[in-house]
Amino acid sequence: MSDPKVVAIIQARMAASRLPGKVLKPLGHLPVLGWMVVRARRAELIDEVVVATTVDSSDDPVAEYCREHSTAWPSPAAACRTSSTATTRPPNSTAPT
Repeated sequence: MSDPKVVAIIQARMAASRLPGKVLKPLGHLPVLGWMVVRARRAELIDEVVVATTVDSSDDPVAEYCREHSTAWPSPAAACRTSSTATTRPPNSTAPT
């Protein structure tokens, strides 16, 4: 029997009471979400990283970011999947995967 797959789920939505849109606010050369994905992918015990968001239109920018920066996009679920061993990174990322 094979080892169970470990999946990290990052919840991301644009609506926030204190700082709306913070998940895509720039933090250095990447948005906050980009850093979360990069760091989660570096974890040796995580096989897959999934960004989960809502189907609300206000979260479309999160879905678009995932489409542009992930290795796969499950449909119709509002999530982006990326392997911890994937070679793609957010643009201009100097952080190792």
